Amino acid sequence: MTPDELERLISANARDVLRYFERRVAQPADAADCLSEVLLVLWRDRARVPDDPIEGRLWMFGIARTTLAAAGRRSGRRSAEVERLRAMLETSAADLHADNEGLAIDVRDAIARLPVAQREVVQLHHWEGLPLVDIAAVVGVSSSTVRSRYAAARAALTASLASYGVDA
Repeated sequence: MTPDELERLISANARDVLRYFERRVAQPADAADCLSEVLLVLWRDRARVPDDPIEGRLWMFGIARTTLAAAGRRSGRRSAEVERLRAMLETSAADLHADNEGLAIDVRDAIARLPVAQREVVQLHHWEGLPLVDIAAVVGVSSSTVRSRYAAARAALTASLASYGVDA
């Protein structure tokens, strides 16, 4: 892939990849760091980037997925003090949400309780707008596996929302 083609691919998709990270990391600065890592990999491996814009986009999300996993491993090694502060901030956010007079059900919490593979499919489909068949390419499994994970996630979310008295 030429530098101009790579620049077009990045221009068309960097904002979506950044949002992918923003939805999954605790700090906005971490999302920017993850995006920069994706851009470094793209530049370093530009000869391997697919020429097709759609395939290139999926390739970027595949790199983003790997980068996110690596970031998760790094964050797992953070000091106990940082983790204690994070827990305190999450509790404050939960209290703020509870003060919202029960106007909204926290769907993100219901999604967070899904098994990792199902949660990832739901997030890629609904947050990133990827079709299920493209998610299969990003995740590296068959499209039938993605469809079954999505169906199981929908059933679990329907049951979870029903516990709040919401008819899903």
